[in-house]
Amino acid sequence: MSFTDSSIMGKLLRIPVVAGSAVLVILLSQYESHGQLLLFGHAQRRFDRCTELYESGQHAGAQECMRSFLADYPHSRWTEPALFLDAKLETNARHAAGKFRRFLYDYPESSYAAEAGLLLGELYELFGDSLNAQQYYFRVYRDHKTSRFHAEAGLRAAKCMLLNGDVATAKEHLEEFLGTYHEYPLSTRGKERYADALYQAGELLRAQAQYREAISESPQGAFVSPHCYLRIAEIYEEMEEHEAALETYRQFLKVFPNSFFRETAEQRMGQLGRSLRSEVQKEARAYVLEAGRFNNEPDAVARAARLKTLGYQVYIVQKVSQRQGLFSVRLGPYSTKELVLAVADRLEAAGLETTLLPMKGGERDSLNE
Repeated sequence: MSFTDSSIMGKLLRIPVVAGSAVLVILLSQYESHGQLLLFGHAQRRFDRCTELYESGQHAGAQECMRSFLADYPHSRWTEPALFLDAKLETNARHAAGKFRRFLYDYPESSYAAEAGLLLGELYELFGDSLNAQQYYFRVYRDHKTSRFHAEAGLRAAKCMLLNGDVATAKEHLEEFLGTYHEYPLSTRGKERYADALYQAGELLRAQAQYREAISESPQGAFVSPHCYLRIAEIYEEMEEHEAALETYRQFLKVFPNSFFRETAEQRMGQLGRSLRSEVQKEARAYVLEAGRFNNEPDAVARAARLKTLGYQVYIVQKVSQRQGLFSVRLGPYSTKELVLAVADRLEAAGLETTLLPMKGGERDSLNE
């Protein structure tokens, strides 16, 4: 054999050695810190088995499986979803909160981050910590605009803002929310929450209008809570509109016959009924027309002045609620319902809407002064 032939043979003999080394390098590159070889998709099969247990509702088995998986494969491609599921499966609320916090710290851009943030907010609400709950809900709303959890996070953030007394921020936040979600049912839930903000701000008339709008959008109370009706009734009571309050409680019981608040509503109806019967016994029947209700006195005075120029007897009743004064512009009194309805028709033709009300004794006294 020539020198050239022997060189060629040497190269050929070295080929298996090089190929074997390459295989060894590949195997070693898949060697995990715990000494497990990720051969033939073993880690994936383990992870898939854990998720199967979770999806079938076997949460205890899934939790044990996931923890074992994370112990054996702490740095695999499935570590991120495994850590998220492990946090979801944690039965100790405090430990779960810690796991979600760590997950969000380690994987802020994860596709699971929005859900993790929402669940962490729920846990803080469970702990009675509405400040931290608001923080995590708002992060989801701000940072994950395309997530399916975006709207829910926005509504819950608003709820926490109101619990924390930050009414101005809640109003601004909800106005933005309603600009984004203006279709049923999310708009309905947003309007209800916005009404809560207006109510806390003392804007009772606007709050009442928002509650009514939310109710009108939701068939049979499907996406509104019972407190929409209760708040409307409370506002009527604060304005001493007892008949309207009584009717609202009746509507509430019709829509929510099995509500937890049924007994409360029935008690209020009983008290209002007794109050109304007492008023009827004490007062001679007379009628007035309400031609506007305002949150500030200058607007009420302007409306009254306009009506006086048309020749009507007008007066203003200030209703002091628990939050602020409300100014009701009224015409009358009129001795018969026929007479007051005729006046109402004339005002409607002139573009002024009115509401027929029974005259109360206090109003009569103020007119006689």
